[in-house]
Amino acid sequence: MQLFLIKKEIILYFFSSTWFYRPLSVFSLFGLNTTIINLMYFNLLIHFICSILVAILCFLIISKITNNKRLCLYKVIIGVTVYIFNLESLFSHGVIYWSQSLFQVFWISQLIVFYYLLKLKRGNNVYMYLLFFFLSFCALPTEWTGYLSNFVFLISLFFLGFKSENNLKLGFIIISSTLLAVASFLIPFWIAIGPKELINTLESRFFARNIANSIDWRYLFEGYWESFGPYLVLTGLIVLFCLLNKNIRPIFICNFKKLKLWFSLFLFPVFKSMIMKQHAIIYSFDRLKLALLIMLIILVGVASVKSIYIKKMNIF
Repeated sequence: MQLFLIKKEIILYFFSSTWFYRPLSVFSLFGLNTTIINLMYFNLLIHFICSILVAILCFLIISKITNNKRLCLYKVIIGVTVYIFNLESLFSHGVIYWSQSLFQVFWISQLIVFYYLLKLKRGNNVYMYLLFFFLSFCALPTEWTGYLSNFVFLISLFFLGFKSENNLKLGFIIISSTLLAVASFLIPFWIAIGPKELINTLESRFFARNIANSIDWRYLFEGYWESFGPYLVLTGLIVLFCLLNKNIRPIFICNFKKLKLWFSLFLFPVFKSMIMKQHAIIYSFDRLKLALLIMLIILVGVASVKSIYIKKMNIF
């Protein structure tokens, strides 16, 4: 009986609704009281983990456009600063806990492991493949964006080509983990309420929150402004400066082309906020994905400017 309950807990651990139970699991493990302060500490732990992962991701991405280790370090500091100190990160990783906050951990980890596996000449690192499968599976129950994110990973592999054994393995991992996550989400509800009620409910919730909803687009843009206002201005100014300066423009465009895969991986999950417009307006955590895209544009812009004005940028 005890073994059955343990197995049942392990299975339920991966169902989407139980991710809201994670803070209580941590409190129980460490003997902590269920208080707002402890919940804030739990959220700040997620923020800290995300910041470490962002630092690693920044270093890996910037190393693709420069071999200067000091320059990479500068960009890591800038990238982490952008992620930590935007208003949406401070809010979504603050007092408010949503299970979707954990998506950031899985998604950024997934990006890092994906980067590593793409560089493998031979697909013989079993542990990293298993880790990628685990991350690809866990990202989906925490946030609907995970489905779109996995799809974008698959599309990226399609454009990179499936000729290599490595890319074929990655494609199989993404498809199988997605199907398993879909099954683990649908089966409990299928059993509880039946297929007809489940399909009707999913359909009604999708159309209530999607792009066809009559709610004004202005509220979505105001939401993004509220979450990232100063960084949106800074990003726009950097892009304009890089494109208008004839000395910097070729370098900026070249760097952009080198990182076009990562721009697409960061950009497409943001489209989920457009598709599920009402959801992104009501729940600000849905806008948090934009932080990585803003960070990447700022990093590429600063790296392009620095290559021309090294001394001035060092002083700055």
